[in-house]
Amino acid sequence: MGSNIQGENILNIKKIATYTVLSTLVLTGVTNIDTGVKNFTQHEAQAAAIDKYPRPIKTAQPNYHWKNNCTWYVHNKRNQTKRYLPSSFTHAKNWIAEAKKAGFKTGKTPLAGAVLQTSKGGGGLGHVAFVEKVNANGSIKISEYNYNVSLGYGTRTLTKAQAATYNYIY
Repeated sequence: MGSNIQGENILNIKKIATYTVLSTLVLTGVTNIDTGVKNFTQHEAQAAAIDKYPRPIKTAQPNYHWKNNCTWYVHNKRNQTKRYLPSSFTHAKNWIAEAKKAGFKTGKTPLAGAVLQTSKGGGGLGHVAFVEKVNANGSIKISEYNYNVSLGYGTRTLTKAQAATYNYIY
């Protein structure tokens, strides 16, 4: 009898754990669980375009940028997408030159997964952001830190004309 109750308790614990995980996924908006079958989301399909460019850095590098600055955020974001950046990158205004020296391809065309870079802003230190999505009309959605929200996260959509004024690191 004791082992039967113990078995029921284990079964109940498993049910509770399963319900907890599922309800957490639903409440946090996670709707796609990796089951080994690839159903590419629009972001994944767009980000695949960047894969034609080389990856000079093969492993994640430590992030020495100041926390909650744009450089810190983009370094982390690129680590998440496995398009690693070197720890040696300095201020955002220098990233294009530093990227070229490190073997990254750069250009003026936005691609999902690329780093948007400008030497302007940031109190003279420049600014970088992560390109989340390129829309059919050429506008782009970017995510960033320390732009419209001081030391905080934000997103913006830039028009095609605005996007064309920035540099991109692939």
